[in-house]
Amino acid sequence: MKQIVLFILGCATAAACHTITPNSQSGTISSTDSSKNQIAVADTSLSGTWYLKPALPSDTITGRFPKISFTLTAQTFTGFTGCNSMAGSFKKDGSDLVFGKNIISTKMACIGYNERAFLENLLKTNNYSIEEGILLLKSDNVILSTWSRTMDTSKIRKM
Repeated sequence: MKQIVLFILGCATAAACHTITPNSQSGTISSTDSSKNQIAVADTSLSGTWYLKPALPSDTITGRFPKISFTLTAQTFTGFTGCNSMAGSFKKDGSDLVFGKNIISTKMACIGYNERAFLENLLKTNNYSIEEGILLLKSDNVILSTWSRTMDTSKIRKM
């Protein structure tokens, strides 16, 4: 307990304490150092939550956005298909990214939404890139889906 108190006191007076916060507007992460002004760093980490950038009106027919959250240390993901919750594993090596065939999901029916195509695209993924804060899931050089740290609610189809 004494060590924790000393760390907190030392952190309050030293310049070595950092806070990292996501900037949802620009897709950057800001690092705040107690002795420096905020520094914007490009968001190039796969880790965290990403929202689908809809390509077709049917992508948001349920009125909700597909999302995916990556946990790099465990190489697992959770998310939402647009209809059901999902979870599974993935393997990442550099820019290579492969989703495990063990994707599990809840089984709610959503009329007009092709969840099977969504899941098949995840399983086709074999690499990714992050360009200007946008996650591109790809099969070789073909972009399968694009994802952002924020959701564009103007794209939700009103039912």
